[in-house]
Amino acid sequence: MQFFDRGGNLRHHEEKRVDQIKLRAAELEVELTPAIGGRISQIRHRQCASFPDLLIDKKLWESRARARTITSSGIEGPGSSDTGSLQWGCYPMAPWPGRIADGRFSFEGNSFTLPANFGSSAIHGTAFAEPWTVVSSSEREADLEYPLGEAWPWRGKVRQSVEVSENVLALTLEIHAEPGQRFPAGAGWHPWFSRRGGNPRVEVKSSEYFETDEELIPTGRLVRVHDSSDLTESPTLDDRRLDQVYANPIWPIAVEWHDLRIEISASTNASCVCLYTPPEGFCIEPMTCAANAFNAGGDARAFGAAVVDSNSPLIVRSWMRFWPR
Repeated sequence: MQFFDRGGNLRHHEEKRVDQIKLRAAELEVELTPAIGGRISQIRHRQCASFPDLLIDKKLWESRARARTITSSGIEGPGSSDTGSLQWGCYPMAPWPGRIADGRFSFEGNSFTLPANFGSSAIHGTAFAEPWTVVSSSEREADLEYPLGEAWPWRGKVRQSVEVSENVLALTLEIHAEPGQRFPAGAGWHPWFSRRGGNPRVEVKSSEYFETDEELIPTGRLVRVHDSSDLTESPTLDDRRLDQVYANPIWPIAVEWHDLRIEISASTNASCVCLYTPPEGFCIEPMTCAANAFNAGGDARAFGAAVVDSNSPLIVRSWMRFWPR
């Protein structure tokens, strides 16, 4: 089925499984892989001729996985579909981002257990490894949908809009509950940026991050940035090995290579950003709540967990702006 959107652009109403979608505006090209977590599989800027691919894609991850087994932080390496889906592209995290300790939490007097997919924890929601449906698509925009399934105790759906314009990628993520359903929720995105053969600078304007225990579960305490965790002056990443969730960042987060600057912004309800810097790449993850937010208890407001019902969806937005140098 074809229809015209509010801007007069011809769009296709599909509601079916699609392996890949390509969006393009000027020199910015975005590839989507709806069947694997509704993710962006590659972002490409054609003015950056030497390294146009900005993300670690599935092919690159698989080649590295064959060469070694990843074991840090409980990642099991090749053989787990969830594990593989965690390592590449830019995927939506819903209906929660980060870890839930032991996959367990309580809500309104009831206890729930989620399937563990990262050591003993449940990580990054259920949507990243499941197929999404393409609701509509055009040359510059695609709308995807994912029904919350058996791994989540409540009925609802997640919707994602991906839109490109000249040098801007706009993302919207929505979590909706069906009538009669009410549940905690959080959301965000997990882009895996390539280092692109260089040593990028990253600027995070935040003075505090969430302290974590040895399992990387937040303790509830905020710690002042210091030494390698202080990114306020746009340092090079070098060999920093960070896995920190920064609280209340001042957007945008900036990344600079010799030929490109990216500014990542988010809506005001994105109260956290996680910076993860393994040797193979780095991740800048806008999130509406910190890890383990469903277990925050009296600190729930500080952790940013939302409550969704049929009248109150969770909606978060993010933008990537690209500035070739």
